[in-house]
Amino acid sequence: MIRFTIFSALIFMFVFHSNAQIRWSEVDNNRLLERHFLQNSSDEIARNSDGIIYLDVPSGRNMELCFNDILINNNPVFSVNNLSCETLIWGTATFNSTCINFQANDVNLLETDKICIELCNEDNDCESYEIIVRVRASQSIPFLEDFSQGGIYPNQNRWVNNSVFVNNTLGYDPPTIGVATFDGLDASGSPYGGSKGIADVLTSSFFDLQDYTQNDDVFLSFFIQPKGYGLRPRAEDFLRLEFLNSSGEWKLVKDYPGVSGTIAQDTSPAFQFFFVRLTQDFLHPAFQFRFSNINSRTGVRELWHLDYIRITEGFMPDEHNLDVAFTQTPESIFFPYSAIPINQLKFNEQSYLNPFQYISIRNLHNALMSENESFFILEEVYRDYTVVDDLRLLELPPIVNENQRDLQPGLHHFVNPTRSDTWINRLQTISGISNDSMILKTTYRASFNQENDPQVLGNNEVSRETVVKDYFAYDDGTAELAISVHSNPGNLAQLAVKFNSITDDSLHAVQFHFPHINEDVSNQLFNIKVWIGSLKPEADYTGVFQKPSYPDRLYDTLQGFTSYPLIDDNTGELSPLFIPAGDFYIGWQQVTIATNDIPVGYDRNTPHGIDYIFFNAGGDWSPLNQAANKIDGSVMIRPSYRMVELPTSTKDPVHNLQSLQFYPNPSKGSFKIAPSENWKEGNKWVEVYNTLGQLIHKEPLQDTHTFNSENAGFYLIIVRNADQQMLGQGKLLLLR
Repeated sequence: MIRFTIFSALIFMFVFHSNAQIRWSEVDNNRLLERHFLQNSSDEIARNSDGIIYLDVPSGRNMELCFNDILINNNPVFSVNNLSCETLIWGTATFNSTCINFQANDVNLLETDKICIELCNEDNDCESYEIIVRVRASQSIPFLEDFSQGGIYPNQNRWVNNSVFVNNTLGYDPPTIGVATFDGLDASGSPYGGSKGIADVLTSSFFDLQDYTQNDDVFLSFFIQPKGYGLRPRAEDFLRLEFLNSSGEWKLVKDYPGVSGTIAQDTSPAFQFFFVRLTQDFLHPAFQFRFSNINSRTGVRELWHLDYIRITEGFMPDEHNLDVAFTQTPESIFFPYSAIPINQLKFNEQSYLNPFQYISIRNLHNALMSENESFFILEEVYRDYTVVDDLRLLELPPIVNENQRDLQPGLHHFVNPTRSDTWINRLQTISGISNDSMILKTTYRASFNQENDPQVLGNNEVSRETVVKDYFAYDDGTAELAISVHSNPGNLAQLAVKFNSITDDSLHAVQFHFPHINEDVSNQLFNIKVWIGSLKPEADYTGVFQKPSYPDRLYDTLQGFTSYPLIDDNTGELSPLFIPAGDFYIGWQQVTIATNDIPVGYDRNTPHGIDYIFFNAGGDWSPLNQAANKIDGSVMIRPSYRMVELPTSTKDPVHNLQSLQFYPNPSKGSFKIAPSENWKEGNKWVEVYNTLGQLIHKEPLQDTHTFNSENAGFYLIIVRNADQQMLGQGKLLLLR
């Protein structure tokens, strides 16, 4: 059986095989964790685990920071001592009992000062902290934020924290390119934990609204979407909007509830428009607003997406604006791959070239908008070489079937032919002289006659970089879901992805993207497999008993991927595999029998990748694109044609499971296990598994162990206690 699930939530199920499963699950892309708490209900502080406190102060004004609620060794703070680590430039600080008052100078940009302090309780137990004071120039209205600037963080000049994830992939048909996504995971991809409450927070910088009155009709408007490409927020979850009043207190404006009932994974509610009028209490010199999501805090669940935030005055806002915006980045310049080894591309450019350009563009106005000019641009980034910059993007017949330059209100999807006849020779020239790598940057750019506000011009250009280096990829580098295969004892499930090599080459490594989900699976085991030509019963290469390693804990990572070099298990040396021109397959086999299996990244934004995925539950291979209720996308596995170093150890191990040592190893059937001082007294059992995950031998832990098997090769040895808890595991090579 294959199951498509979003962790802890069954979406749908269908029969495929009787003993194995495939699962899809939500993933998180956040990069930074900030804990939010209030001091005297007047200022928001983001404090991280390094003892740094961030204090945001509006230009020319003062802010008081108090530590009354902070505990030192379970006792409240009694005094704040100034350690005077740096000379203040952008303001002055005064200390009073358990508080600090910072008076900011006038600034035109974002400026920072540092204050070093010591917090002590009555017992003179002290802790040291750094306070980074960020003096912020006030923002003016009209204000527009559509998150089109790129990157993963909100613009630091407009927003005071970085909890949300700015991205181009998780929102479903957003108003413009880029959204801010709220979820329930911290920076490492782990759940915030605890009971239901606030997870991510997005807080604006300061607005000086003291010259406005309620009669000026000042409004905040925005679009929000529950779910998108993620898991829906439930009816009891909500997105919260708050305003800071003139007394420095955060006031609840509205809670926007989640979704009742179920929604199919391949659909989503549309973005919905909302607006709120600012009453007199919020028209003051240091106005702020903030959004936060309230959910279970248990993982990548209950997603909200925020886009196109505006503050206007003098009229009641609606969904329309004099703005035409791209809503998606360009597709890869190649097809079906998003990345290609440079030796494969040379002299084969035309074979790999994507025959189409996919354009998604929205007219947010309520009347026709006319293009002024538009361009399709292709550049090689490393050499600053322009391949083409003189082709029009939005065309007229007869080049295309319709007039794309005069856009009616709403969303438009165009599929235009790639006019490579005018520039393919330039691409061949630059790829022919590139011995190492290239980055090809595709840019769509357009301008429209009616656009007269500089703030709307940021979404008139979108770009995408295609890597030409040493690996194949179908994915775009961002995982919206995760896919896993579920095995049962004696019946280990496998998944494989098909690639094609135009020329002979050598495979040196396989790269996996392991996203953080709800639990750490780095103690689970899987086998890496490579098949040449076809999915034969026996793989041409098997890397047995591998462990997943999260990219942020390893040194041998490439753009969030963990590299597994092909190694000769008999010698332990690097052993590249010759790949002749033609098809080959990369995949994995789930060895550990677990409730939550090893997740691998799954990219929803490259849907054609499903045509190259195959699944085996212990019998025949089946194409995943023929499965009922399929989810289109690409598995984030990449074959690498470069020499890589042997795997490095983790920087910060998160588990205590012992790696067993055996003597002798290799063995002819008898072996000893090196004892561990960490094992407590009590009965212990030794289990021996073959590479199919079958238990072939079990006996109490003793001085020497012997097992019989006709097959030479690697075996997994596990030691458990009387409660069946795993104490250690390791690989033993059996000789015959």
